Amino acid sequence: MPKSNTEIINIDPNLITKEASNSLHWTNAKELTIQGKGWDNQENYYYRFPQKAKNIVRPPVWKLSTQSAGIAIHFRTNSTSINVKWKTHEEWNLLNLTAYTSRGLDLYVKILNRWKWVASTCGEKADEYEKEILSGIDSKEREYKLYLPLYGGITNLEIGIEKNKTLISAKKDNQPPIVFYGTSILQGASASRPGMAYPSIIERFLNRESINLGFSGNAWLDLEVADLLCELNPALYVIDCLPNVTAAVIEEKLILFIEKLRKQHPFVPILLVESTTYTNAHLVSDRQKRYESSNEALNNAYEKLQEAGYERIYYQVDQQLNGDDGEGTIDGTHLTDLGFMRMAKKIGEKIKLILAREDV
Repeated sequence: MPKSNTEIINIDPNLITKEASNSLHWTNAKELTIQGKGWDNQENYYYRFPQKAKNIVRPPVWKLSTQSAGIAIHFRTNSTSINVKWKTHEEWNLLNLTAYTSRGLDLYVKILNRWKWVASTCGEKADEYEKEILSGIDSKEREYKLYLPLYGGITNLEIGIEKNKTLISAKKDNQPPIVFYGTSILQGASASRPGMAYPSIIERFLNRESINLGFSGNAWLDLEVADLLCELNPALYVIDCLPNVTAAVIEEKLILFIEKLRKQHPFVPILLVESTTYTNAHLVSDRQKRYESSNEALNNAYEKLQEAGYERIYYQVDQQLNGDDGEGTIDGTHLTDLGFMRMAKKIGEKIKLILAREDV
């Protein structure tokens, strides 16, 4: 039987998140800078797709788009404590997801032009929470980024500070963002907390906004999704749809998907990413065959695009994106923080080279 909070406090009080103070000034996060959101006309401010997509994409894709993966609130404050009040509309309590992933918030601070983790918080199973996420710091004004849940959605978010302190929007990044489209791995399964999805790690590494359009189990190269992606104006598209699609689906849809993006954005580079190795494929032959066939089909499509004269199409080979020791996943497929850091490092370096070469 699960332990109550009272029982846990008696054992180890450090395991309990702190409740917010009653004497705070609260600001609705809608008044602050938001990152990772591609469209403004959502039914809910924190949805990832515009409202019209509800009648365009498959129902599972729409449902997943209501989850706030990759979205972050960017602000500055000199408060000695930071508090958060948020309401969820959905939580995914899967065995390979943490509570922080589905209903938690993740806070980073910028120090010497480098983003560093500073605090996280999470609520017990409910739909509305009010927590102190950070305290005990001095009153120097600092820049913060607060990541929202990866596998849950929220309907309201407020940030609370001391009444005699200031809270303002951080400067909006005017550089075009990197748009990522892909699977549950890209959405963030199985990171320990929201800031550890690999597009968010790359975002902090490059100081470049990312838009996370990962759709768990549903990155099927739907052409309706391609049409929606065409509405954005990115510096780069990253297409990371394996292993949600078989070789047959890649052969049928990949080139059509790329053609749509290229027609609308003739000069925007596109990066195709191979599947990472299933970490138990060395024993499970069917998984090894699936890994090899999908990557072979992706490479064949890439070569056809080159032969057809398509430019600015880049390719990321696996090359042990997740390492060679088998320690980077929770279940052979979905990445732990270790796996995400490894993947972000290699793909992030590739993206950095592409952005420099294309001067975007």
